[in-house]
Amino acid sequence: MTRFPGQAAAPARVESLPLLLRQATVATDRLLTGLAAGGAAGELDGLGASAVHILALVRTGRPVTALAESLRISPQAAGRVVARLEQRGLLWRYPHGLDARVRIVELTDEGADAVAAIHDALENALHVLGDVLAPERIAPLLQDLEALAEIGEERHPWDRR
Repeated sequence: MTRFPGQAAAPARVESLPLLLRQATVATDRLLTGLAAGGAAGELDGLGASAVHILALVRTGRPVTALAESLRISPQAAGRVVARLEQRGLLWRYPHGLDARVRIVELTDEGADAVAAIHDALENALHVLGDVLAPERIAPLLQDLEALAEIGEERHPWDRR
């Protein structure tokens, strides 16, 4: 890393931030999917983190492409996850009223029950986080993560999307 005159050396933690965020994401996804699968009476077994995230995002009808964008996965990958959730009776798809090429995704009653289980799993995950983090550190952490997520949603000149 190049330093400019008068610039202090960056702490090692700053250099490891991307890796730490990735590791925290993986650990959180595993925790959440494990807790959600247990709470959803097996409905989510074997579906993975993307399925849990898609269920959480589909509160009202949303296009598959919007789900893909939110999760930063390809529309094809989102479509495969949606198809698996539809096969399990948790979602249903229908054509958009103005553009039949666009598929809208909505929760079924069983899907709404799974989302309730996911919500309960999040509550349990917060208890697990409380065992690792002091309770007064969780709210600022969530605010910082929201700020980082907002940066990720912005388009930058170096983005080729």
